[in-house]
Amino acid sequence: MLRTLATVFAFLLLILAGYFAGRALKLFPLEGESSSLEPSSEDTSFSSSSLPSSSSPSKPDPEPSPSANLPSEIRAIALTATSLTELDTLLSEIDDTVYNCVVLELKDRNGQIYYDTAVEHAAVCGAKRQDAYSAAAAAALIRSYGFYPLARMYALQDGTAAHALYQNAYCYQDSTDVSWLDNTYEAGGKAWLNPYRENAVHYLTAIVEEISSAGFVGVVVNGCQYPNTTVRYGMSFGETGGISEADAIENLLLTLKETAAKEGSTVIPAYRGITYAEGANTHIYGTSPNAFSLSPSAPIIENDLSVLNDVLAPADSLIPNLSSETGISSLKDYGIHQYIVG
Repeated sequence: MLRTLATVFAFLLLILAGYFAGRALKLFPLEGESSSLEPSSEDTSFSSSSLPSSSSPSKPDPEPSPSANLPSEIRAIALTATSLTELDTLLSEIDDTVYNCVVLELKDRNGQIYYDTAVEHAAVCGAKRQDAYSAAAAAALIRSYGFYPLARMYALQDGTAAHALYQNAYCYQDSTDVSWLDNTYEAGGKAWLNPYRENAVHYLTAIVEEISSAGFVGVVVNGCQYPNTTVRYGMSFGETGGISEADAIENLLLTLKETAAKEGSTVIPAYRGITYAEGANTHIYGTSPNAFSLSPSAPIIENDLSVLNDVLAPADSLIPNLSSETGISSLKDYGIHQYIVG
């Protein structure tokens, strides 16, 4: 009996010895092994940056990172530049079951820039507004609500930065210092940026680069066109190098797209819907937008979906720009699931 008890006791001692030896090896690993007390490269502990902002509502989807690509389907609502003063409130009211992106206007149709641009020409021509805000902060705020931040800018339609003296506009009758205007000065005629002018291309490229680097993952480009008027009396393009009007527009858009891509963003050109029909207002782009190769694109159709009958691009490459939500459900009849409202 005593022999049996001694054997059992010895066995238990061996088990305990093995346990404590294992603990010692765990705490003091052999050379070349990592200790469980040291953080690994796959550490998933929380940090202060992973906590939601106190002003941000709870969202079902994780917020996209600043360098995130666009979602597979863009469902965006567009806000004007003047929305900044109440941006926090507006974002909290957006229905995230209808929208996953927010488009914020950063450069308007008059050429005014609403963000803190450092582009030299913007300061020279007075394009930067006195109440300009941080583009990076605006993009971060949009992301904090779980939406992808997109920007909107008007390109060649710009009566602020354009002037013959800056060598970036159309000249009047080959003058080197007189800008061509799209109407009489008394009637509010405006100068336009000229896609054949290197200075105009550099200016717009610099703006796209800034917007993209600030965290906006897409730039919707409006107004990348020729003046709306068919009366071009005295309008001088300058040296064109034999490049057609249509190619000059597409070359500019391709340059902007390549610039945005370097910052992890993309350019989405917005074409006026009435120009898709052959022979109808094609002077605006030099051709129908059907001839352009950029994808995706945003036909401006407002709520006239019949315009889509003239659009030849594949349905999955289109992001129609609607004036209200009422047209969203009807887009499905065209096999389109993307949109920009506003």
